[in-house]
Amino acid sequence: MRYRLGIDSGGSKTLGILEAVDDGQVQRWEARVGNTNHHSCPPNVAQHRVARLIAMLCRQAGIEPAALEGLCFAGAGIDSETDRQLVAGWLREMGCGGRLVVCSDGLAALAGANGALAGGMVLSGTGSIALGIDREGAVVRIGGWGFKLDDAGSGYGTAILGLRAAYEALDGRGSPTAIGPAILKALGLADMDALLDWLYVPERTPDHIARLAGCIIDLAPSDVVADGILDQTADDLTRLAMTLVRRMGLEQVSLGLCGGLLQNVKPLSDRVMERFAHEPQIGAHLPRYSAAEGALIMLEQSEENDLCATLGSI
Repeated sequence: MRYRLGIDSGGSKTLGILEAVDDGQVQRWEARVGNTNHHSCPPNVAQHRVARLIAMLCRQAGIEPAALEGLCFAGAGIDSETDRQLVAGWLREMGCGGRLVVCSDGLAALAGANGALAGGMVLSGTGSIALGIDREGAVVRIGGWGFKLDDAGSGYGTAILGLRAAYEALDGRGSPTAIGPAILKALGLADMDALLDWLYVPERTPDHIARLAGCIIDLAPSDVVADGILDQTADDLTRLAMTLVRRMGLEQVSLGLCGGLLQNVKPLSDRVMERFAHEPQIGAHLPRYSAAEGALIMLEQSEENDLCATLGSI
């Protein structure tokens, strides 16, 4: 029996899939925990959640972590060798055996979207990024520089645009909008001063703010300002993707539309698809597999070639 584990670690939630293969028969177990991005939650909390996820999956399968033949941890916020070594250290401390591949969650989303580490993808979740593999086999990255610098087209970016519009409407700089009242209702707050207090407490995370994007999305059919923000989000994601395609230098690109916003908010994915309708070189589609399944695909590819050299280039 061969056991392999793929983990998609996100800023909102983390999904693990443990796969057992025996004589061509495949069995899978799944488990979920919360945010395990060590940049947006305390590292000790992230480490504890990862350990709990692995323990749950191994318990379901009736094995110890040492029995794993391989593990791919694809994480939000894993952008450097320091990040990779930190997470690899956690996994070894937890007793995980076999081959370890530690990389960005974007690469797992890319592999899941296209069924292989090939083509391109644009991701809109808590954050945003576009990734692809160019004609030389190198990783091309556009955006994904984090909420302090970037994340245009993400849940966080959409929520920030909505919050700005709400306060501009409050003081007369912007057009009237129902975004402010909708956010207050969602959070159970009395007024916009209370919302400021909520925003600026030290423990407020990008994930908390990104969840407010749902208020803007729900209002888009009836609120001109909210509708304009959804259009801006679609434009930002299209710009990410078009820049990626240009940099990849390929005549045809299979482009996965990944992440919670693009996969679960049809009005947004429809708008992005419409923008690609006049770009025949881009074959835009929803993901073929999840990012956690993409982590398993990457683990398989790492066994077939020197994938670690590719991962080290991001």
